[in-house]
Amino acid sequence: MECVNLMASLEELNILVVDDDHDYHLMIEDTLDETNLSYSATFVTSVPEAMSLIETGGHFDIILVDYLLRPNTGFDLFTFIKNRNLRIPCIVLTNYDTPQLDQDAVSAGVADLIAKSDLKPGILKRSILYAVRDNQQRAQLEYLAHYDPLTGLVNRSLFFDRLDTACAYASRDPSYQFAVLYIDLDYFKSINDTYGHALGDQVLRLFAHKLGDHLRESDTAARLSGDEFAVLLHGASPPVAHMMAQKLLILMEKPLHVGGKSIQLTVSIGIATTQVSGIESRKLINDADCALYAAKRAGRSAYFHFNDNRSIELYEQVALEKDLKRALNEGAFELFYQPQFDMVSQALCGFETLVRWPHPERGLLSPADFLASIYRIGCDKQFTDLTLEILFNNMARMKGLLGDMKVALNLIPHQCLHSGFKQALLDYLSSADISPENIRIEITEHHLMSQLARLREPLSFLRAEGVDVALDDFGEKYSSLNVLAGLPVDVIKIDKLLVQKAPSDEKVACILEAITRITKGLDLLCIAEGIENEQQYRVAKALGCDQFQGFWRGVPRSFSETLSLLND
Repeated sequence: MECVNLMASLEELNILVVDDDHDYHLMIEDTLDETNLSYSATFVTSVPEAMSLIETGGHFDIILVDYLLRPNTGFDLFTFIKNRNLRIPCIVLTNYDTPQLDQDAVSAGVADLIAKSDLKPGILKRSILYAVRDNQQRAQLEYLAHYDPLTGLVNRSLFFDRLDTACAYASRDPSYQFAVLYIDLDYFKSINDTYGHALGDQVLRLFAHKLGDHLRESDTAARLSGDEFAVLLHGASPPVAHMMAQKLLILMEKPLHVGGKSIQLTVSIGIATTQVSGIESRKLINDADCALYAAKRAGRSAYFHFNDNRSIELYEQVALEKDLKRALNEGAFELFYQPQFDMVSQALCGFETLVRWPHPERGLLSPADFLASIYRIGCDKQFTDLTLEILFNNMARMKGLLGDMKVALNLIPHQCLHSGFKQALLDYLSSADISPENIRIEITEHHLMSQLARLREPLSFLRAEGVDVALDDFGEKYSSLNVLAGLPVDVIKIDKLLVQKAPSDEKVACILEAITRITKGLDLLCIAEGIENEQQYRVAKALGCDQFQGFWRGVPRSFSETLSLLND
């Protein structure tokens, strides 16, 4: 992998002199001696000979080249250097002095054009010093534009330039293949959170150094963003790419010693190869990103080679998760409100809030479409905080219209068990000046029963503060009715499947009636879910339910529509 040297030393210049006249070699050497510059000179007689020296690793700070070296010119050598992205300034020496030649020199971009008849020590010294220092300044500007200042690796812009170049070369030579590795540092955020960003930066620098040390000179390593890196492996077949990924995983098994700390860092790696992904740069990087996603799902500290057979699934998952992160940062979620009604009077008595994500391409998505992804990318707390913020911002505008109505929020155990959740809920209530008696927390039967031991304390705490707790979807899993007596809940919401089957199934109707009798005996409110027609309503009413909700009387409404309903 390349090593970037910003400032070539002027203590001793390595000079390549290219001229087919040995007498001029001596004249140039004498002139160089008179400049009092410290230098080491290499003399060759042809452009191909100079090209070979450069191609085989010869390092030169400046080149003095005769203009006419049949069948070549000095400009040919400079073009060769530019095409290899080398930074070696060229001073062209010539016996010809014409305006056209001056114009050609400017167009070619050579550092200077000096007539041999004017080759005096002062002129040559000034030209060399100017060319070398100008080259240094250009190199520094290029470094700032194309290299990551923290790690010294190439940045995203230069990486994609080189990836485009590799794709262009592969399009001309079908036998040429290469690979892209997309690398992510596992749980790097926790390192920043635990030890601070200064130590986190040291970890990034040390990882970049280790990465560079284990790549070939021809490869390119880049830092794409915070803790994401990429590697372009030139000439690499899939087995070579796999071997490199395994090598990096083994490398990271040893802890990093940074700032007196021993940091155990692992990486996940996605691989895309031209053999599978083709030679379009964006597709290669997207495929590597998808493969990285698969490696993380496999448990991290792993690598995954993109397989075209899984492209649609992986692309959709990765795209959804990227969109989710953006939506969370932008607060692009909405709450819809499904009305709840008194069973006898059919008067409005509350709402169940339903989170919706208006995706720009996929339409209005429910939590069933994205909640699992939120947990997979570790944004569940951010999602909970955002939901509470939206809820109470809306309730602050509704409070004069609610009276004693309840507004219910659906939660799952992870949300209730987050440290600080209980206090955050109370703080929102206080800041919005909302009574706890206007709030209801809903948690499904399945979730409550699976986490009852851990949920009992936070739910009991909230109930003591005046917040209602509802057991949602009761009957879905057919829990034993005797468990109701010991649950930290105030409301039973009967699953819609029971409610909708009751009119046509006597056994289900008996179960529904038993539930309503027990809830009344335990002084629990009973709400029938999923009422879609009048027959279901009449049966639920006859069996003793207290309230109901469903499309028969009230579909979920946007916040603005809910405000209109309350104002009617």
